[in-house]
Amino acid sequence: DGIIIRRSGVRIPDWPPPIPIADIGFALTLIDLKLRSGVRTFIFSILLSLLLVGHAYSRDFPPLSKRGTLNGFERPFVKIGSQTYRLAPGALIRDQSNSIILPAILPAGAKVVYKLEAQTGFLHELWLLAPGEVVTIQK
Repeated sequence: DGIIIRRSGVRIPDWPPPIPIADIGFALTLIDLKLRSGVRTFIFSILLSLLLVGHAYSRDFPPLSKRGTLNGFERPFVKIGSQTYRLAPGALIRDQSNSIILPAILPAGAKVVYKLEAQTGFLHELWLLAPGEVVTIQK
């Protein structure tokens, strides 16, 4: 059984080795246990993700941040309320899921939290708020 290389005469066994008929029941039991542990792991991960979904909207904002309504964007300026701010180089804009987005896709009329640079007054960070966050912050 196996492959024999003619020049060297080395015998290479087949892989994986065949399972004897008597061991098939044991192999099926192992496969069943692996599937059951996979299902348990899947259910655990689903439950864990459901628990973490409740914390998706609990973002911590800097203490000196301000709140407002986004009224427009014209590069490199952002209008929040009645004020117009210049975007700082490297400004971070985050959407409701905390992903970084480009300024060109900012929705007008969105509720935002923003932070200005102390020295320049440029807008350094901006977060778009989810509807649940708006209620939490306005209290």
